[in-house]
Amino acid sequence: ELREKILRCTDALSEALKTCVQKSKKAAAQFPSVTAVQEMVDSVVDISHLAADLKVAMLQAVQLSL
Repeated sequence: ELREKILRCTDALSEALKTCVQKSKKAAAQFPSVTAVQEMVDSVVDISHLAADLKVAMLQAVQLSL
C-alpha cells in the first residue's frame, strides 16, 4: 500500500513538472500576460505541494523499515 502511494506521488510530481514546463513556455511566449504568468506560478505551487506529499510518504516508508 505504501509503495503504491509513493508511486502515485512520483507520477503526480512528474506530471506536474511537465505541466510546469508547458506553463513556463506559455508564460514566456505571452509575456507580460498576467494570466499566463499566474498559471505558471500556480503550477510551481502545485509542484511544491506534491513534493511535500512525496516527502511524507518516503518518511513513512523509512519509519516502517526501522
